[in-house]
Amino acid sequence: MFVITVLIAILMPTLGTAQEAARRTVCLSNVRQVGFGLSSFADERRGLLPPSIYKQDVGPGLVPSGASPEMMRLRIGIEEAVGRGVAPSWDGLGLLHEGGFLQGPKVYYCPSHRGEHRFSEYAQVWGSTDKLEIIGNYQYRGSDRNGNRRLFQMEPLKTALVSDGMRTLSDYSHRVGCNLLRADLSVEWLGDRQYRIADLLKVGTDERTVVGDSALNLAWSRMDTPAQQD
Repeated sequence: MFVITVLIAILMPTLGTAQEAARRTVCLSNVRQVGFGLSSFADERRGLLPPSIYKQDVGPGLVPSGASPEMMRLRIGIEEAVGRGVAPSWDGLGLLHEGGFLQGPKVYYCPSHRGEHRFSEYAQVWGSTDKLEIIGNYQYRGSDRNGNRRLFQMEPLKTALVSDGMRTLSDYSHRVGCNLLRADLSVEWLGDRQYRIADLLKVGTDERTVVGDSALNLAWSRMDTPAQQD
């Protein structure tokens, strides 16, 4: 019995690592499918990516605003819509589902997700006609760093467009890195073992606290320069 206990203790970390590797692979596949959906959406709209009410032009010269941490939302529910003075609707990556470009609900959820917005919490809502809120696990940027929203005109071509969630630290599913979609539609794992990105998402001691726009935009900037990561 003692020998069995020792073997279990030895094997558990290995099994856990293998399971996470499998989940990371599924997540990478999800992000790749999101890329296909964005490409199809853009092809029908002269290169334009899906819009989001959380990403708006501001100021006298309509300077492009940065990406918002709220751009994990796929459908704006009644409560959120009333608060913002808009109608309940699909938004951001959710427009891929509405338009038939990416239908399967599970593709919007990472199997490694540790935060509040797991697929099980929304499984029944996806088929609802009650305009209830839906939040996924992937962070959407919606433009390059200059505010350009046409997919095939983005500079640089390696602009990070979609990543694992960054609304809060708990949404950053893999913690030691993230799966990433770039503007050239390449998909990759971006290591972050030094927590250069994860540390930007820390707000106090509660991992569920929403990050600020400036911290999120700095995180995107670091993802644009993968040579700095490990």
